[in-house]
Amino acid sequence: ANVGLTFGDDGEKIEGDGTNLTISASNAFTIDATNSIFLKSAQSTHFRKGSTNYLTISDSSSDAVITSAVQDKDIIFKGDDGGSAVTALTLDMSSAGAATFNSTVTASGFVGDVTGDVTGNADTATTLATARTIAGQSFDGSANITIASTDLSNTSNITLNDATQT
Repeated sequence: ANVGLTFGDDGEKIEGDGTNLTISASNAFTIDATNSIFLKSAQSTHFRKGSTNYLTISDSSSDAVITSAVQDKDIIFKGDDGGSAVTALTLDMSSAGAATFNSTVTASGFVGDVTGDVTGNADTATTLATARTIAGQSFDGSANITIASTDLSNTSNITLNDATQT
C-alpha cells in the first residue's frame, strides 16, 4: 500500500510503496547537515532533469565511475578564476572522450603522438632552424655530411672507423 506524508500542498510530499521512497518538492529541495551527507546505493546514483538521466556516478571494483548518461553529451568542468567563470576542461563524448583543456597541461610525461600547437617549428621541421657547422661543414639535418680527416684540427680524441666498422 502506498503511504504518503504531505507538507503544505501536494507539491511537497514523501511517499513510499514498500520498495521505493520518493521525496518531492514543487520548488527547491535542500539537504542540510552540520557534519557529513552520505549517498549510499548498492548500484549507482543518478542525476536527472525531468525524466532524463544526464549523469550517473557508480563504482567498478571500487573505482569511481562518472558517466555522461545522454548520448554524445559532454562532461564539462567549470570553476571560478579570480571572479571569472571558466570552463577548465571539456570531455567530448561525441569524439570518444577527447579532452580539451582551457589552459596549459602539466604532466611528467606523455605517451603517443603529441599533436596541436607546439613552440617553434617542431611539428613541421624537416631541417634544423639554424644550421650548425661541424668540422667546417654546414649541417642542417637535411642530408649526411662527409668529413675528411684533414678537416679535423684535433684528432687526438677521435677514432676513425674504416668502411667495415659502424
